[in-house]
Amino acid sequence: TAVIRVNRAVAVAEAEGADVALSLLEDVDLDVVGEWHLYWSTLGELLRRKGRLDEALAAFERALACTPNDTDRRFLERRRAEVSGELRR
Repeated sequence: TAVIRVNRAVAVAEAEGADVALSLLEDVDLDVVGEWHLYWSTLGELLRRKGRLDEALAAFERALACTPNDTDRRFLERRRAEVSGELRR
């Protein structure tokens, strides 16, 4: 399923790096995960690791737009602020 593919990408990122994980996310059906904040959060983190900060920021913004729970929202807001700070350097 799409959820399993996203979870696999997270594990692969730790073992094989962000490039491989990003390629796995390319195969995920956005019709299924497009409103799932954890997909966008995962994408944002992987893009951040690659230094693709503008894209990472957009992914975190998209995650926030998916109306996550309060705990996840606070986490995503911190990540968004961190990436914004990195862009200003």
